[in-house]
Amino acid sequence: MKYFSLLFPVLLILLFPTVFSQDIFTFVLHCEHEEICDKLEREFANVGIIIASNLVLNTKILVDVTYEPLDPDDFAETETNLMKFVSPGDQVERLYPTALLKQLNTGIDFGDAADIIMSINSVINFWFPSDGEDIQPDQYDILATSLHEMMHGLGIATTWRFPPDIDTYLTPRLNGVEIGKIKEPVTFEGFYESVFDENLIYINVENPDDERRITEIAQDLNGFTPKGTEFPTVDALFDAFTASDQENNAELMLEYATTELSLHFILPDEEEPVLLHTTEEFEAGTSITHFDQGAYEDTPDFLMIPSLRQGVSLKTLIQQTGNNPGGGIGPELRLVLKTLGYTVNENPPMGSTSTPQKRRFTRRNNQRKPLIHF
Repeated sequence: MKYFSLLFPVLLILLFPTVFSQDIFTFVLHCEHEEICDKLEREFANVGIIIASNLVLNTKILVDVTYEPLDPDDFAETETNLMKFVSPGDQVERLYPTALLKQLNTGIDFGDAADIIMSINSVINFWFPSDGEDIQPDQYDILATSLHEMMHGLGIATTWRFPPDIDTYLTPRLNGVEIGKIKEPVTFEGFYESVFDENLIYINVENPDDERRITEIAQDLNGFTPKGTEFPTVDALFDAFTASDQENNAELMLEYATTELSLHFILPDEEEPVLLHTTEEFEAGTSITHFDQGAYEDTPDFLMIPSLRQGVSLKTLIQQTGNNPGGGIGPELRLVLKTLGYTVNENPPMGSTSTPQKRRFTRRNNQRKPLIHF
């Protein structure tokens, strides 16, 4: 296991365990081989610099990263540490990423738990930009992958999921707690959206005047039984929910989440919302929490589409989509983060020509390659 933080500019302290210091990010790395940890340190140093150029952060964020085998179809998995907090707008209690709450001067004691827990798939043939070699046709850019996953960790995450052993409707997180951590008997406290979910809206692609805020559905679901009602088991609670008149709303949410071009993220003061990724089958961890691939793949907001192109570097993707500032974090993604509650740098200094650490990039093999999903 290795520990490092990031200091802007980066300060390297050659000790074991290696420690990198930065005011904002502390990364804890778990790797099987020393060489891989050394490479990850360099890439996450750059990830931290890119994020710090886009967001105004004032309190340290702790990120735990493990490089380990995962499903070969997945690049990585990220768990966002969520905490209950009352949204300032409508005064509804939702789940906020602790990485965000730390920046809001809430006075909360967060302890020493990681804000973001990430696993990177060691099975994938990753290219490490700091090696200074050309990306090969069968490789994927680990810098782009890590930056993408950090966006989920910062709050681009939904709590809408299938309940246990149910695949006919969706609900937000029961009692704000992961299902496996709920103690039985269970007292119903409510279904908890994330702060990201607060801004979701359904828009009928056939009739744009037909729209519905998703948070309204979430609040309706909470009316299926009075809060404080006790159930012997989680299964018993969902049996009661299924028998209630709110099952229809939960089924409707599944319909929205599996209808292409239907779910969007509202950007205050912007005429057009962000179109989100939906497919015919709901995929937990992929559906809703990504930008629509067809709409954004060839734009500066390519980072949050649900797949990554093989044989193409983050550097090249930035160049191909207009050489915009932000180091891969596009303008609409910045607005999403701002809507969640982060203070953003409206004019980030980093474009594709910025090189916080010396390394060599090329535009080799720009043709479309097979995709693996995040």
